[in-house]
Parts: sequence; structure tokens; C-alpha cells
Amino acid sequence: MRPGKKTKLTEQDVAEIKYLLNIGSTYKEICDVYFCNPGTISRIKHGKSFKDIKPVGMNLVDTIFCSTEVFAEEMFTYYTKKGYSVSVSTVGITTGTHGDIVVKRLDILEK
Repeated sequence: MRPGKKTKLTEQDVAEIKYLLNIGSTYKEICDVYFCNPGTISRIKHGKSFKDIKPVGMNLVDTIFCSTEVFAEEMFTYYTKKGYSVSVSTVGITTGTHGDIVVKRLDILEK
């Protein structure tokens, strides 16, 4: 892919985009990487395009949102000792009682 040039998305690109959407990446972040427009990402997200392609990491077992670093580390240790792969990211969420907060997101993947 050449910077600044729109390209036709491959099946692998779409699988990666679906994964990035699942972990909270923004349309802009994804568009900057794949040189496509937000409408394309929206159609992928809502199943209007490429609905038969599964996201990378489709072996997702659970997602845990941890409000403290300590809890995130405990959960990471617990699941990795059980043999799971764990993906960790930092995300912003909006709650009904606490408003906008930043938390650790742990994606637990099949063994």
C-alpha cells in the first residue's frame, strides 16, 4: 500500500479492521492505516459489506474491563496461568454513574 492512495481492501485487511473495531479503534485510526474512507469502515462494522469475513482473533472468549491497574494485573495473571492468551489495551468508556473513565480492557482468547 502506498501512503495517500486508496486501495482495495483484502480479506485479511477486513478481518484486521473488524478486530480493530472490536477493540475500540476509531474510524479515523483505521482509515489512516488502510487508506479508506469512514463510510467503508461503517459498512464493515454494521455488516453491510464483507459480512462473511470474521475478525482476526475470532477466538475471543471474554472481555473484561478493569478500573484499576492492580485488578488488570491480577486478571492477566489469572488467565495466562490458566493457559489463555490475553490482549490488553487502554480504552475510554462512559458509565451511567461515573461518567467518562479510562480503563484497561482485557480480551481473553481461547486456549
